[in-house]
Amino acid sequence: MDDTERVCVTTKTTTTTITTQTTETKELKGIKDTHHSYQQPAARALSASGIFIPNPIKAALVGVPAKNYFVHADEVITIQSREKIPAAVQTLVDFGISSAPVIDDTGKCIGLFDMADVLDFVLKIFEETSPLGDNFMAQLEQTTRMCIEACSTIVGLSKRDKYCPVTNESPLVDAINLLDSHNVHRVPVVDVTGQITSLITQSGVLRWFAYNMERLGSISTQKVQDLMLGYKPVVMINGNEPAIEAFRLMQSRGISSVAVVDKELRLLTVVSTSDLKGVTRDPVLISRLHLPVLSYLTLLYPEGSHPPVVCSVTDTVERVMETLVSKKIHRVYLVDSNHVPVQSQQPVGVISLRDVIHALMKDDYSNFVF
Repeated sequence: MDDTERVCVTTKTTTTTITTQTTETKELKGIKDTHHSYQQPAARALSASGIFIPNPIKAALVGVPAKNYFVHADEVITIQSREKIPAAVQTLVDFGISSAPVIDDTGKCIGLFDMADVLDFVLKIFEETSPLGDNFMAQLEQTTRMCIEACSTIVGLSKRDKYCPVTNESPLVDAINLLDSHNVHRVPVVDVTGQITSLITQSGVLRWFAYNMERLGSISTQKVQDLMLGYKPVVMINGNEPAIEAFRLMQSRGISSVAVVDKELRLLTVVSTSDLKGVTRDPVLISRLHLPVLSYLTLLYPEGSHPPVVCSVTDTVERVMETLVSKKIHRVYLVDSNHVPVQSQQPVGVISLRDVIHALMKDDYSNFVF
């Protein structure tokens, strides 16, 4: 599905009531991937007969249309297509979100403005102006390009958080599946004129799961290590490496954050695409991307950057979900134990919102219910 393809599934629906709460490395110098070796036993099956157990979440969503769930039209944060890039980024920062629908003068949604697009744009400017050094003309060019561009000119630039709208009557479960299968962070729900009536987000869906834990069955009590949840390489960078390398790494890997570690690979903090906000607010500061990651973050957050949020491999799915929802974050890093200070441990995995949604939206629950 490309950026302009539409998902327009309409079905005849029945009335279903759901209670919900809305509002919403490769080896380079100092950059590594790590794939730690905690051994996770495979999840046990309910019975040797291979009985198919339908997903209780999908059963609860049968017949429910996409409209009017999670974020209603009057609560959706949108950005005008003519708004300049710094102002659009500030909107994302003010509301603590990573992307937002862009609407034209008629109110029609034309795509999503995402921090991944901003990342690609900033890196492009950096590569073109960096040879000029820190002189006046370089600063003038950086400032001019960043401040005069309308946000609509970079919508979809990264080709990562694709625009996949659904219609009002599309099944809600289909919209949720898009969050997983296409790895998009939000799915706009639009009417026949293309205007947004609702917004379905990864964080909103996970919040609904957390508030309706009783619908999940026994999967919520299973341990992270039993479900192999988050068992993936951790993309990390040494805190002494230039900040620009961290952002290049995000772009090349198609991710929105990188773990910052010390020479023993112990987790220090996290740098993400949202940490470009200082550069977009004052493009002259783009030269700061030459600074070490930790120095860059210190200038951005004089009071101290947010410490990384972690969970243990022995924590339950319910515990992970509650952590993601209560702290309003998109990922948690996995460590081997809750009994050892985080500062003394190396991250052994990372769990994103999508990872949890993927696990909970499986068709067959026979491996999870026991």
